[in-house]
Amino acid sequence: MDRETVLSSGALWGAMVAQKLALLVFSFALGRAGGAPALGVMATVLALVWVLTTLAGMGLPDRMTFVAAAAKEEGGLPGPEEARLHGTYWLHLCVLTLVLIPWAPELGGADGPGMETLACGLVLGAGLHGLAAPTFCACRGMGRPAWEGVGLVLMAIALPMGLFLDDVASLGLLWAATGATQAVVALLAAWRTPGLGISLPASPARLLRAGLPYLGYGVGAWLVGNVDVLLARVLNPAGPIGQLQVGTMAVRAVGSGAWVMAILSLHKLGRRDSLPWRRLGLMGAGLSLVGGLGAWVVMPLLAWGHGLEPSEITDATRVAALCAPTTMVTMLLLPLGGARCLAWTLRCIGLGLVTAGTLAWLGPLHLGVADCIVAAAGGQVVVAVGLVLGLRAKNGEVRTGATSPGVVPGGLGGQGTSVQQGLPVQADQAADALDERGGPAGGV
Repeated sequence: MDRETVLSSGALWGAMVAQKLALLVFSFALGRAGGAPALGVMATVLALVWVLTTLAGMGLPDRMTFVAAAAKEEGGLPGPEEARLHGTYWLHLCVLTLVLIPWAPELGGADGPGMETLACGLVLGAGLHGLAAPTFCACRGMGRPAWEGVGLVLMAIALPMGLFLDDVASLGLLWAATGATQAVVALLAAWRTPGLGISLPASPARLLRAGLPYLGYGVGAWLVGNVDVLLARVLNPAGPIGQLQVGTMAVRAVGSGAWVMAILSLHKLGRRDSLPWRRLGLMGAGLSLVGGLGAWVVMPLLAWGHGLEPSEITDATRVAALCAPTTMVTMLLLPLGGARCLAWTLRCIGLGLVTAGTLAWLGPLHLGVADCIVAAAGGQVVVAVGLVLGLRAKNGEVRTGATSPGVVPGGLGGQGTSVQQGLPVQADQAADALDERGGPAGGV
């Protein structure tokens, strides 16, 4: 991870922080205009649309990250197949958004003046935000995050304007406008960046087969980073969950920076023979120090801003700070594992999540809601150790068995084929066959 990667990561992370702060201001404006019901509509609609768009996209944004990074590392560009998949993604999300808009009030439980318009604007804006995801992810993989930074900055400028609007309907339209801005920036990025164009859609079967492993990777990586919150929701009432969320905010923010840094380095580290383990270790140690100390420094501010006493989040902050090394190392290694040995990474994610759930079930450690942070850290340790072993085995640095992690059957002469090569090739062959038969139902 060279100086260029660190600087571009810092710039993108800064734009992400600015966007998050603007979103916080927007939520303040929405709460002032419509109270708790409006905030509930926003939370419900955005959560449901995120789930549905993630499923409809079938992991294509994550796939675009790795495909673009591999192409850049080899001195080439993403092929026309990616443009067809990109077209399929846009078609799916456009249809999904148009279908959801009439049902938006029911999805969000909207009831009251302007609430229906608010719900519809939230659905439209969220759908438009989703359209930009593959292009921005591909730009990350190529180490060119400037376009995404532009989109985030424009959003950060627009959302605080909600303070000057006094009705929820106008705020819903403002959210839709920010989504349109993101989509336009993504289209400009695809037009100006070679290899990121959008062409005629491929069949849904092709998108399903090509993107399914990456869908598992994206959802799994999110769960590894947020399993403590999910465990807390199962094991605790609402109050302690809020304390956990506030107490872990600083460490999560620094962890997102580690994730961005790893993603932006994929076009240089994704497939090279050896990894700079010493540099990765120093980077993880530095980020852990920043996250751990930063959690203590901002704890009083976070408590004050959320109307809590510092003592209410002390335990969660302390445990999160102590567990910061596991978070940073895991966030640095997950993108590298996804690029080099996807199947092995999926196994590590699954084993880590099972470990976290088991530790939470076997507890308690008498730390209150912080027990869930410890359980999540245990799962992250399993993921990190598994990724280190898998990545080193992939490079021939250690021997773990007859077959290196992340290979699938299909190579010539009894040899394995890498996941990055094997899964897309097998998916494309199967999808071609389905296309010739007229789609998934053609041969039935």
